Amino acid sequence: MEPSDVLRKLGRQEYKRKNYHGALNFFNSAISHEKVPAIEALDNRAATYEKLGDLHAALKDGRRMVSEYKSSCVGYLRTGKVLRLLGKEETALGIYKYGIRNVPPGDPTFQLLNQMYDETRRACGPRKARDPLTLLPTEVAQMILTYFDFREIVSIVRVSTQWRDYLTSMPGLWTKLDFSAAKAKIPGTAIQKYLQYSRAGDLKHLSITHCTTLRELELTEMVSRGYMDKLSYLDLSHTHVTDNVIEPLVLRARHLRKVRLAATKITGISVKALVTRPGIELVHLDVTDCNNISADAKTLARKKLGLKVLSGMSEFSGKKIRFE
Repeated sequence: MEPSDVLRKLGRQEYKRKNYHGALNFFNSAISHEKVPAIEALDNRAATYEKLGDLHAALKDGRRMVSEYKSSCVGYLRTGKVLRLLGKEETALGIYKYGIRNVPPGDPTFQLLNQMYDETRRACGPRKARDPLTLLPTEVAQMILTYFDFREIVSIVRVSTQWRDYLTSMPGLWTKLDFSAAKAKIPGTAIQKYLQYSRAGDLKHLSITHCTTLRELELTEMVSRGYMDKLSYLDLSHTHVTDNVIEPLVLRARHLRKVRLAATKITGISVKALVTRPGIELVHLDVTDCNNISADAKTLARKKLGLKVLSGMSEFSGKKIRFE
């Protein structure tokens, strides 16, 4: 056992005995033994500072945890608690919101972070307010919101800042992004914003068709940030997408099943990558009106995918692959 581990253990023992000054000495020693203090040591010391009434010292350790361990709930929970003890509810709300954006939903204490966010948000709101979303438990509100399609969710987000913050704290609402029904041109920055709401690479369905304002650089950045890693459905038809986007995408998006790239600038390189990449099992590929695909790439795609009829896919002519 490392010296710092021994010191932390002794500190916790003193803490249980309510000897907070003794516990603080051990935690200080443990932290001084480590080049990068363990998050447990910082949290233990922050808790001790709380007991000793030194909330500003506790806050300093909390902020350090947030800075050095962004993907852990521990720092956000500690910092938010101390800020609330200091009467800074609005600032605590911001910390919890920041944590929800950075901590993976699979974290064991992610649900607690959500609960603290909800509790603090209610504490910050006017006493007479009767916002239906805030009155409901998070799980119930999210279940109700799943009945709305993407376009309707975007409209709800625009109702108020409070509703925007509430809905964007729920990654589960942003797993299917469909911009195909948009009446106006959508800038790439707006698409990136909604992709960020899905967080943790949980996006499953993405449709960005006829979006000529979307630059290739923006698409490659979306791929490199991991937003598309878990995609099963992708439609980039009638955009300026090229091989420079599809090649890196194929290396990351191993769950792709249906891909539509009609009227894009891709070549046979992208087609070959999509049908030969190990792990990717396409059931549909639409490259209609792509004029730069070589004959050998088409032959390979037909060989790999075949022309089997798929039930319920009449809108795709019942074929696994379309070239024209």
